[in-house]
Amino acid sequence: MARWGLLVEPPMGQNDIDTLEVLTEIDGTREDALALLGEQARTYQPRHPMNPHRRRLYRTDDGWLLVTQSSWSSKLYPCRFRVCELVWDSGDES
Repeated sequence: MARWGLLVEPPMGQNDIDTLEVLTEIDGTREDALALLGEQARTYQPRHPMNPHRRRLYRTDDGWLLVTQSSWSSKLYPCRFRVCELVWDSGDES
């Protein structure tokens, strides 16, 4: 059975550096992983913008794209959610 990483790339603020967060890992099918990631994307609260006005969730080939609009500007903040199959982990080696 495959092991899947559910990953998020949150939107960046002005002084932030690119980040990637592993939300969780699950064993199962890709469809199971995508379904769980979709649930997490719907409820995810990114740090930016601080005062969201509108949220839109799009499905992509490898996950989801959450686009949040600030309440005080028209700026959009993309947040990417991806499902990736774990094929190797150095922590598994003895």
